[in-house]
Amino acid sequence: MNTYAEANKRQTPPGQTPEDGTLIVRAVLDDGASHAAELQRFTLTTAGLFRAGNERAALDHYIELLGGFDMLIRALADVAFVLGVDFSTTPVGNVTLERFVSQLNTLLQETMAAQQRKDWVLIADLLEYELAPHLEQWRELFAALGDKAAR
Repeated sequence: MNTYAEANKRQTPPGQTPEDGTLIVRAVLDDGASHAAELQRFTLTTAGLFRAGNERAALDHYIELLGGFDMLIRALADVAFVLGVDFSTTPVGNVTLERFVSQLNTLLQETMAAQQRKDWVLIADLLEYELAPHLEQWRELFAALGDKAAR
């Protein structure tokens, strides 16, 4: 696996220093943490729309929410590559990063299955009680990776 210095050197455009690359990575991590916080709020809003029976608006929000998770995962993958993070050994709470991302995928699959069954109450419950708390951990993850980038 590449070290951070090797990845940073390889990806540093002409005219930039490796320190500039570190600043870029930190900015992406800060954006990721902000995005996770925004997604958390949006998740709770979407759950509220499902609970209120506003299916059309809730489904529109839900589609946007899925796109937001896609962006979050891509940002994590890109930064992890640059930092040389090994998903199978990096801890996030009491699980590995690999397991943490897998848990998100499982939760998203459960919400999609509930959506196919038009089980709006279950989707609302999954969003509010499973996905929203999971997003709090994403914020912590981006902060921890920011600490790693600073080293």
